[in-house]
Amino acid sequence: MIDISGPMNPTIFSLGRDTIKWYACAGGEWLEVPEGTKLSDLNWVDDWRNDPPITDNVHKETMKGSKGDLYNVELWTDGRTKCDCMGFAYRRKCKHVEALKAKVL
Repeated sequence: MIDISGPMNPTIFSLGRDTIKWYACAGGEWLEVPEGTKLSDLNWVDDWRNDPPITDNVHKETMKGSKGDLYNVELWTDGRTKCDCMGFAYRRKCKHVEALKAKVL
């Protein structure tokens, strides 16, 4: 079994022209997997929705996006970050988090 975490149901795909590599993705990081890997070989750990415990060690702010949308952004003293934009859901990083870091740190 291959553990993969992320906010979306995992998928398997291949990339490459001369050398083909296979990857699994659950809306976050790409994980290289052996050729022939099936969805049944993946153990999807949907842990991204588990909110960190509520403590005083977090800076929360609503940030305005480039198109005027508002996003809830969190910056934790231990380095964890969170944003409710789609970019963060896919990549675990976004410009809203970076803007908050620049403002706070």
